[in-house]
Amino acid sequence: PFVAPDESYLIFSSSGHGMEVGTGFHFLISYRQPDGEWGTPIPLDHVTEGVEQPLCPLVTADGQFLFFIGSGDIWWTRADFIEDLKGR
Repeated sequence: PFVAPDESYLIFSSSGHGMEVGTGFHFLISYRQPDGEWGTPIPLDHVTEGVEQPLCPLVTADGQFLFFIGSGDIWWTRADFIEDLKGR
């Protein structure tokens, strides 16, 4: 899993959390709630579309990019989805 430096969100890979059985791993994001608990995980399939078994999420120190492995390769994408999904 990747926990933001300020602990405001967590990105992790899971084969559960409401995902269809047998579909492998998917990324999810959970935001820290005002009471300190983690919120309901939100699937990030739109971020990793076309990549099988995404694992090892890492957001760059400036918060601009997400790097991860999947489909036998290293991938990266813009991380603007982090703010876009906040409060959902």
